[in-house]
Amino acid sequence: MSLLRYAFTVVQYSVKEYFQVCKLCGKLFRATQRRQYYCSDRCLKMKIRIDKAKFDERAKKTDYEPEYKRVYMYWYNRLRKINFNDSVPAEEKEQISSGYKDFCFEAKKRKNSVKKRNTEFNDFRSWLIEQQNHADLLMKKYL
Repeated sequence: MSLLRYAFTVVQYSVKEYFQVCKLCGKLFRATQRRQYYCSDRCLKMKIRIDKAKFDERAKKTDYEPEYKRVYMYWYNRLRKINFNDSVPAEEKEQISSGYKDFCFEAKKRKNSVKKRNTEFNDFRSWLIEQQNHADLLMKKYL
């Protein structure tokens, strides 16, 4: 290694600047961290958008993901309405919010179980319907 190249490497690592090639657009840029793979926030956000689109496309091919998303959004939208409703007592809001968190936690476990084929899809669907009914019971006084 030449002396000039060695000096450049020492300066580069002491200043903590690294040259990288952006994984999205291919542009050469000066990174401030070794694990910085994208040249700008724009490229990073675009990569996140691309990854989300890929996930959504894969999720459409499964039976359980749309069902889960439908019931999740049902809970979420009802909870938002409750939180914006000032006539609902704080204790009731807390109880409903707790029910929503319990649903999210249990639904992820059950969805992964279906994904790994440990549980039948129809059992998962039945449980989701029960949870939707549970949401209705918790919130029927206020909606």
